[in-house]
Amino acid sequence: MKTFKQYVDEAVGKFMTGEVGIKGKRVKVEVEVSGVDNKKRIYHAKVLAPKEHFGLELQIPAKVMHRGKWIKTETGKAFEAFISEGSRGEHTTKSYIFDRYLYPALILSPTALERVFGNLNKIKAWHVTEQYEIGTLVKLQGKKSSISALTEINPSKSKPFEGMETDGGVVVEVEGLELLATREDAWTELLDGGRRGVYIDPKYFPNLYKDMKVMLNQIAEKYGKIISKYEDEDKSWFEIYGGKFSNMSNSESERAFEDIGDYLSQKDKGKFVKEYIDNCEQVLKKNKKGQEDLRQYGRAKSKKKDGSDYNEIVINQIKIKNVYLVKEMFHKDNVPFAIEDINDWWKGKVQMKTQKQLISLINKKRK
Repeated sequence: MKTFKQYVDEAVGKFMTGEVGIKGKRVKVEVEVSGVDNKKRIYHAKVLAPKEHFGLELQIPAKVMHRGKWIKTETGKAFEAFISEGSRGEHTTKSYIFDRYLYPALILSPTALERVFGNLNKIKAWHVTEQYEIGTLVKLQGKKSSISALTEINPSKSKPFEGMETDGGVVVEVEGLELLATREDAWTELLDGGRRGVYIDPKYFPNLYKDMKVMLNQIAEKYGKIISKYEDEDKSWFEIYGGKFSNMSNSESERAFEDIGDYLSQKDKGKFVKEYIDNCEQVLKKNKKGQEDLRQYGRAKSKKKDGSDYNEIVINQIKIKNVYLVKEMFHKDNVPFAIEDINDWWKGKVQMKTQKQLISLINKKRK
């Protein structure tokens, strides 16, 4: 009789086709296996087809996928349309900028940061992921696309190596060029074109906030005036409030800014985004204190509590140095196959360490 681990090895691939129950009906789906809960023996998957269920997240018991009518498939041309339509964790720069008014979006591109800071520092950091995502990291080596990592973690955190966007369980030591450093999770977002976005909250970026808000108001008022000249538009918010965000409440300002994103023509929206990104760079160049906001080292501490769970470091042009499995997060039968999944992409030695050992390794002071 085949063991559980033999089924994992033989039966389950990155892309699978089979039947699941959706809203009380049996539906044949093509899915991407995006993760695995090694303790509960559940596979996490995202539907690629049929189109009406694209992006639906599923939790499929291992026994169903192993013993049911599931087969390995390739992505091929049949999936390309679905993949291109679904943003797998990425956001467009346009939607990110127009999403919030109260906390202006700072758009970070590697080339702009090099012009602001000069040569970027090469640093060591740690990225939490899962075995199925190692291939993504391998492909990013040496590229300008960035990843979010950490260099310090709260030793009191109960589940320190569960990922934000994955199930975690795999800790990757990487080297890369430092783009952003904050003392707690800044919630940066991966954007198109290899850019990163971060919303400028005055609590975390006090020196940048005022200048970013002034810049945002100026460009919004400029393009609001353009919208008011469109022949097919009714009387706009620009005319109602005299063309000034200072005449509006916070909620009115947010709605007005969203309207700019909705009503601008594609051509004018493209001009807005380009000008906005250029303006972000100019704000950084002129604001030396603001530059310090992007270079906050260590983890935020607090006398009343433990502080932040970890800091956030954004790096690019990465190089993988070591890969570790978190011992507590893997059933012993699954370890060989997790290592095999990783070695499909990365040929180095995969090491096993406990949570305590990894926390000590990450928090170790470097000279």
